[in-house]
Amino acid sequence: MAPGERRRRALDRGLFLADRVSRVASATWLVPSQSDPSGVHAVALIDGYLLCDCFAALAGHPCAHKAAVALTLLAGPVQDAGAPDGRGEPDVQQSA
Repeated sequence: MAPGERRRRALDRGLFLADRVSRVASATWLVPSQSDPSGVHAVALIDGYLLCDCFAALAGHPCAHKAAVALTLLAGPVQDAGAPDGRGEPDVQQSA
């Protein structure tokens, strides 16, 4: 398979996984395994690079788990829908 095709497939799979990424430390995330329903893969941000413990990443191939974390990071922090100022609490006007 061509390298461009591998990157595209990893990104496609990363899109599927992005909503299930969980941050467990300041620079470490857990992403569900696609081949083992009960498994997860650790993705760490080290020296500006995302590193994953899955077989594809260890073999030097594009990885859906790193793609999912990258997409999560690009999306930015999630804000509470009721909090326009981003503090996590909605603005409430006190009436006299």
